Amino acid sequence: MARRYSILWTPTLVFVHFRGPTLRETVGFLPPRELLGELRLARGLFEMRSARYAEAESLFARTVTDLPETAAAPEALFWQGTTHYFRGDKDRMWQVWRHLAAAYPSSTWALRTTLDPGSVTP
Repeated sequence: MARRYSILWTPTLVFVHFRGPTLRETVGFLPPRELLGELRLARGLFEMRSARYAEAESLFARTVTDLPETAAAPEALFWQGTTHYFRGDKDRMWQVWRHLAAAYPSSTWALRTTLDPGSVTP
């Protein structure tokens, strides 16, 4: 398994969809709340890849609500917005992404929205 997924360091967690694609990978020790955030992100990405957008959106939203201080929270908001895009609701996507840019302006996930975090008000 280590060779198959090119594991360079332990611990490494690789989350794989049953259809084959890697959903995410995390390297190194994580404190319990950070690990929980990673697990929720992986599960949300699994649901999104399986076209179960409502379930994915719920997991991402719960990650932000329950674990707002973790590194997973801004990424969860990004993907939460993306689930709305896949469901055909671009207005809701932009609403979630504006919240992301306001709540986590220095995160790389805020930068990926194309919004200017400095111009967004909460």
